[in-house]
Amino acid sequence: MRHSSTLSRLLVAGVLGGFAAGAAAQDEMPLSALSGTWLGKRTSKALGKCSMSEPEAPALLRLVVDDEGRIEIQNINVTGTVNQSWQVNVSNPRAWSRCGEKESTYALRYSGLFFKKGDALHLELEGENTPCPPDCSFLVQYRVKKQDVEDPE
Repeated sequence: MRHSSTLSRLLVAGVLGGFAAGAAAQDEMPLSALSGTWLGKRTSKALGKCSMSEPEAPALLRLVVDDEGRIEIQNINVTGTVNQSWQVNVSNPRAWSRCGEKESTYALRYSGLFFKKGDALHLELEGENTPCPPDCSFLVQYRVKKQDVEDPE
């Protein structure tokens, strides 16, 4: 990735400004407890020649996590793993895009970290989205907080 990552900033010394990352946090609960509805914001920054209509938008993510560390973020269609230090890597090797008249697939990847701030669980994800290479690329970040009450299906 061409830019300093959120994950790198959060991992410095394992604890930042009161954010507990990794060891202390994961000992308190199983990985499956990360499943649920997460709300926050998505920010996008154009890195290439493409423009965007919404550089910042509300984000709602629905996560399914099992105790073995498999994770699915249903509404952005990515799957991957979360480890015992709460580092997460997710991808979709067959994301779909339309560039002018041409339809194609590309790999979509995000990395990030779950962390606690007080009693609240947070997730920060970052990835470079390149739907129309080489000229159209975006740095996409999600900053979301787990909701205590789940929405009925």
